[in-house]
Amino acid sequence: MINNVIFDIGNVLLYYYPYEYLEKKYSYSDTVFLFSAIFDTDEWLKLDKGTITEEEALSTFIERNPEKENILREVMSDFYSIFTPIESSVEILKHLRN
Repeated sequence: MINNVIFDIGNVLLYYYPYEYLEKKYSYSDTVFLFSAIFDTDEWLKLDKGTITEEEALSTFIERNPEKENILREVMSDFYSIFTPIESSVEILKHLRN
């Protein structure tokens, strides 16, 4: 009997498209900056792995770009909304749970 099934979350259970998320909220120049300053960094990978906290990542982002502190804080306070359910995968998960 199978007792455990492991799912990846990003683009398996939840859509994860940070650039598109940023495009909907910010100007082109801010989108390019934010993607590079947050999502295309070693800190983002460490955050994803759980080896640093959100506060540590944000602190590093701000240290690199102190003039953009407000917008960096804004994105980091709302980045969970980037993730939206992939309904077909959620249905499979529910089926497997039962």
